[in-house]
Amino acid sequence: MTDKPDKNQVTIEPKENGPLLVKGLKTLKDAQGNPVEIKKDVIALCRCGASSNKPFCDGTHKTNGFTSAREISKPLDRERAYRGKSITVHDNRTICSHAAYCVKELKTVFKKDAQPWINPDGDSVDAIIRVVEKCPSGALSYEI
Repeated sequence: MTDKPDKNQVTIEPKENGPLLVKGLKTLKDAQGNPVEIKKDVIALCRCGASSNKPFCDGTHKTNGFTSAREISKPLDRERAYRGKSITVHDNRTICSHAAYCVKELKTVFKKDAQPWINPDGDSVDAIIRVVEKCPSGALSYEI
């Protein structure tokens, strides 16, 4: 048995008050599903949300007050269920990365300025599943 990591293994290391350092990643796609060229063995992905070179870090976290410290006042998990006739959509705001596939691609279901903001009867089950499965953070999930 060895402690050496597999050459093909992808590792993610969160830097304190900074980006995610990703090693060993071979492919990456943008919000539209287009391939993003990876030029280095180690890449820094934005975690503060303010990079002008997303998904890559441009150092903006150093000047915008980003902190990686978990705020004690925030609950660790804040999942809410939106029940429809044929599908229940679960949403956990505390882990949302704000990639916005949901509100951009299925506006009949995900309405960011409405209350409630998710209408699970607003489109077909297949359309909802397709968009929920694109959620990069896992904040959205579903059950039938």
